[in-house]
Amino acid sequence: MASTYILGGGGLGREARLYLDDARLAGADLPGFGGFLEDYGPNDGRPPVAAGARLLERIRPEPGDRFLVAVGDPLLRARLAARLKALELAVATLIHPRAWVAPDALLGEGCLVAPFAFVGPGARLGDHVALNTHASVGHDGSVGDHTVLSPYAVLNGNAAVGDSSFLGTGAAVVPHRRVGRRAQVAAGAVVTRDVPDFALASGNPAVARVLYAP
Repeated sequence: MASTYILGGGGLGREARLYLDDARLAGADLPGFGGFLEDYGPNDGRPPVAAGARLLERIRPEPGDRFLVAVGDPLLRARLAARLKALELAVATLIHPRAWVAPDALLGEGCLVAPFAFVGPGARLGDHVALNTHASVGHDGSVGDHTVLSPYAVLNGNAAVGDSSFLGTGAAVVPHRRVGRRAQVAAGAVVTRDVPDFALASGNPAVARVLYAP
């Protein structure tokens, strides 16, 4: 029997497991929960899970199996997504029935859209994007691959954020501004100027500083 496996057994993974149940009850064409894939150290005291992410190579998928990345670190999301692609494992896109997604919005594969999230008309989400509760992407906004929007983060109309970036809780990007790739916007920050690649932006208005070179 086909199953949906969730990569990551932490908080976001446990939430995604419940979202999966809600989505299936609402008629989503996704197989039922098959287990968490998570790597735990031998002595950290956390409960056992179905398998380890390092064991993906040993997975013998059944026809129809799907895999969903549910970790909050964008760089780890990117690495896990790359392993799924290399192993030719099918991914799941999970949209909670209480999210609102415009009919003409474009979502890449493997996206996770939580309850009360909003994706506006003409918006574009890359592959393996995660929108947490009440996060929103305004009309014609663009979100790069593997990027995470925390609860109540707002990307306003015609704004953009690059690949593998992170918007903290309550962060806001005003219209027509861009956040670069592998950048971070701190909780509560308001981005009124473009944020460079590899930078951290904090404050209101946000001030950005480059953290590291590529």
